[in-house]
Amino acid sequence: MFKTIDWRIFINTTTKEKAQRIITRLSEEVGEIETLSLEPYWKDKTKYELVCKTKLQIAEPENAVFFVLQLASHLGNEIKVMGPFIYEENHITFEGLCSSPKIVGLSWFHFNIDNY
Repeated sequence: MFKTIDWRIFINTTTKEKAQRIITRLSEEVGEIETLSLEPYWKDKTKYELVCKTKLQIAEPENAVFFVLQLASHLGNEIKVMGPFIYEENHITFEGLCSSPKIVGLSWFHFNIDNY
């Protein structure tokens, strides 16, 4: 079962309050966001780094990959995908990244799903 989508997102802002507003806007596109961390990005103080999860709840690998691809293409252009990779015992992982998001305030995002 693919339970969640794991995200790492860079937000173009210097304040946590503005980052929260962009996260609210993002949640309208991806659903409820469980924030794991939201901190200034150590390499670039004009950005915040958001690490979060959203619910997926899809059992079949082909349906999970297709759903995430559709969601990613809705959020950004030029998505680079890696996988899906199949490991022993049918463990599957799939990930991608985008450096040209469509949502104002985002500068980059990475997503990952797995069933283990």
